[in-house]
Amino acid sequence: MKSFLRKLFRNPILMDYGMLVVLLVVSLFLSWATYREGEAITGVEGGRSLAESAAGRFPGGVFIVISSNTGADSSALPDSESVLKTLNDLHCTVAAVIPAADSLPAFRREVREAYRNQAKIDGIILVDSSKERWLRSALRGLETEREPAVILPVRRKESVFLKQENLVNIVRQASVIAIIAAGMTMVIITGGIDLSVGSLVAFSGVVTALCLKQAGGVPLVGLIALIFLFGGMGGFSLGMVFGRRRWGLLAGVAISIFLAFLSGTSAQNHVLGIRPVLPATVQAVKDAAQSQAGGLYLFYDGAKPGAQEFIEKLKQTLATQTQIPVLGERCVLATESVSVEEAAKEAAEEILGSQPDLKILFGMDRDIHSGLNRAIDAVGATERLVAVRAVTDKTGLVLFAVVVGILVGCLGGAMSGVVITGFGIPPFIATLAMMLVARGISRYLCSGVPIWDLPEEFEFIGNGYLFQEALGNKMPVPVAVMILVFLVGHFVLSDTRFGRYLYAVGGNEEATRLSGIQVNAVKFFAYVITGGLSAVAGIIMAARLQCGHPETGALYELYVIAACVVGGTSLMGGQGKILGSLIGALLIWVIFNGLNLLYVDSYLQQAILGLVIFVAVLLDQAKKRFSG
Repeated sequence: MKSFLRKLFRNPILMDYGMLVVLLVVSLFLSWATYREGEAITGVEGGRSLAESAAGRFPGGVFIVISSNTGADSSALPDSESVLKTLNDLHCTVAAVIPAADSLPAFRREVREAYRNQAKIDGIILVDSSKERWLRSALRGLETEREPAVILPVRRKESVFLKQENLVNIVRQASVIAIIAAGMTMVIITGGIDLSVGSLVAFSGVVTALCLKQAGGVPLVGLIALIFLFGGMGGFSLGMVFGRRRWGLLAGVAISIFLAFLSGTSAQNHVLGIRPVLPATVQAVKDAAQSQAGGLYLFYDGAKPGAQEFIEKLKQTLATQTQIPVLGERCVLATESVSVEEAAKEAAEEILGSQPDLKILFGMDRDIHSGLNRAIDAVGATERLVAVRAVTDKTGLVLFAVVVGILVGCLGGAMSGVVITGFGIPPFIATLAMMLVARGISRYLCSGVPIWDLPEEFEFIGNGYLFQEALGNKMPVPVAVMILVFLVGHFVLSDTRFGRYLYAVGGNEEATRLSGIQVNAVKFFAYVITGGLSAVAGIIMAARLQCGHPETGALYELYVIAACVVGGTSLMGGQGKILGSLIGALLIWVIFNGLNLLYVDSYLQQAILGLVIFVAVLLDQAKKRFSG
């Protein structure tokens, strides 16, 4: 028996592609287990199949055909003309054709009248299966020798698991775990573990959402301060790792100065993120003026850089391109006791009382626009007044928020790395503490309440598709990010010095240190990469949900570790492949998806996942025992 196991575990195909074989076997089983009746066949083919089904049950029979009603979507139903033509070709008789009524009483009356006028009816063909309950209600109580058969549209036999939408959804769901697993693989290869990844998912998502909530963009001063903060802390962390704190801090400050200079020269109007779009704003005012003929009043926040300049350009453009009179403009400023929104409301109420010809109120940003709407509601002029908001491009803000979110994740990973490498704290304890810190801060930042109402441009990261014209809905953005991460990760582990150092540290840390390799630096960067990839996953989740939720990422650390272990990464360190972790993540999500399709209880699903991890660990131990 032992000789057989040695041969089995020394087989290169099993060693390198064992989990891939398991994934294929599980997929084949689910394809068979979920083979069932799917959607009804529609169109001409559906009409022909429906008629052939009726003629097969009653050759040469007499039928009543109930077609779809006028409001139904004919493309989603079998074609009624094809039903009639095929019945005629098959030498069947159509006794009556009834268009389906919109109400149950009318439907019952039409069916009963058509049935009573015929001496013999073998079956009733129903084109729209949603009316089956109505039809059976109409036939109930008829005085007949035998009730006619109800013939419904033919449904395709298909595997629900193999449907394109389901497969794309599996890969999309697995992509978040797989992205984190790419970094976790590096950490586990060094002999460590990171329990903070789930909390960093929530932390980065909340921070990104908070950045996106900046209605007027991020001031340049705040951006520079943030750059110096992250640059200084990053430099200090590098100094801790390499044992030269002063030089590391100076390097961080130097990098910060360079990035601050770069940001200062590229920022427009000393504000980063939200750029008002003049042509689209002018068109929005024109659209409002079509239904609200009258004057226009402009409101803007004088504390927002570039706001007054935009208002001047808007006035000039409206004067040259439209006949809309500008009755005035008002600079709204917040105070210690009054917000911008409240100040805009009070100013608008004052102006509405003195401007009877006023029809359109224009707000420069979201807060002012909200205050103007409140003023309109307060004076009861919702029918004669309309509030218009400046159209903005928030692509820069989304980019800034994403960068900050990733930096936050890297900072969390760096803190874990510094504690582990600089103070010798075991990775389990250090990352457990980081898990609690990150989760607590994320809850504090949003007071435990999800941050909603994020820009539409941000949603593309979580729910958008790349190359949609060529591929359709087959390449979600998260999947593309996952592919990029694993291609880069595979290259790093296979063809770079850093990858070889990771395996060396996990295989024998003391020998690696004696070889002159900076062991602490290798471990540190492994945790930084994991934190950054956790942040990427958190940003994707926030974009998918369109909110920054402090409870996102719960139990993700378990799923990620499971994906790595199932993919062949040894918890003892020194062994593992990043593509194996991808296979492990896909396998876990294929199992979850299959259990859902098979209607397995959600509590049992957790137990089954635990068994999968248990078997994977046993296989890892058996591989070590018998492959030597």
